[in-house]
Amino acid sequence: MHVQWTPSAIGEAEFSSGLDLDTQTVRVSSGGLWTQADAERSLVVHKRIIREARLRFGSVKAMIDLRDVIRPTLESALWFQSTNSEIYREDDRIAVVVKSSVFKIQLRRALMVGTREAFLSMDAAEMWLQAYSMMNGRVA
Repeated sequence: MHVQWTPSAIGEAEFSSGLDLDTQTVRVSSGGLWTQADAERSLVVHKRIIREARLRFGSVKAMIDLRDVIRPTLESALWFQSTNSEIYREDDRIAVVVKSSVFKIQLRRALMVGTREAFLSMDAAEMWLQAYSMMNGRVA
C-alpha cells in the first residue's frame, strides 16, 4: 500500500506514505509548504495506512521524514501533537527526522504518544527504529 500526491504548483505540499512490508514500517515523507488543508488531507491517508499496519503487525513502527518541509512552525508542531494522539498508541514506535535542532526540540514535546524520538539523521533514526524490533523479537 503506497499513496503519493504532489500538487503541480511549485511550493505546495508534497506527501508520500506507504507500508514497507520488508521492515514492517510505515514510511512517510513530507515536503514543501503546507496548509491546514494539506495536513488534514495527509492525515486521512496516513490513518488508513496505520490501520493496515495494525492489522498486519499489531503495534506500529513509523519513520516520518519532515526534512523537506518548508518553514516548520510552532503551530505545525502543535497540530502534529493534537493529531498524534488520534493515530498512535502507547506500544507504537515513532521516529521523526527533521533538518533543524529547533524543530527537533519542538517535535520532542509534540510526540506525546508511544515510544518516540526526533532525529537530524535518517541513518540514526532508522537504526533506532529497527534496533527496537530486533530486541523485542519482531521480524524486522
